[in-house]
Amino acid sequence: MITDDLPTTEYMQLFASAQAIIAPSRWEGLGLHLYEATALGIPIVTNDNPPMNEIVIDGHNGLLVPGIEDGKARSGITAYRPDVAALTAAIERLRDPGLRAQLQAGALERRNELSWEQTVSDLGALLETVSAEQR
Repeated sequence: MITDDLPTTEYMQLFASAQAIIAPSRWEGLGLHLYEATALGIPIVTNDNPPMNEIVIDGHNGLLVPGIEDGKARSGITAYRPDVAALTAAIERLRDPGLRAQLQAGALERRNELSWEQTVSDLGALLETVSAEQR
């Protein structure tokens, strides 16, 4: 367990050495660690709730487990409790090297879909559509 901040280089080396990222979350505003894992081609196990399920596609770049609504954070973000039995089953599934390889390949594909270049392109297309609708 790491309890202190690490230098960025050390953090990324440690992160990149993982076979999977297990990231159940009570609440999440952005999920930077999910983007980092995707950028590195690392499969993710997380809740099937936003924003996690906007980054992770079940069976493609990770595994999603049910989250049970459990109140709200002070910020207003909905809190979720991961289903522990489903989380355990998903972790067990990652023991399959074939599944891990499939999810790693999916993570690398997803990385391209979530790249800055793709985001800029998608935003440009959206603005063009909205602009055309306003004419």
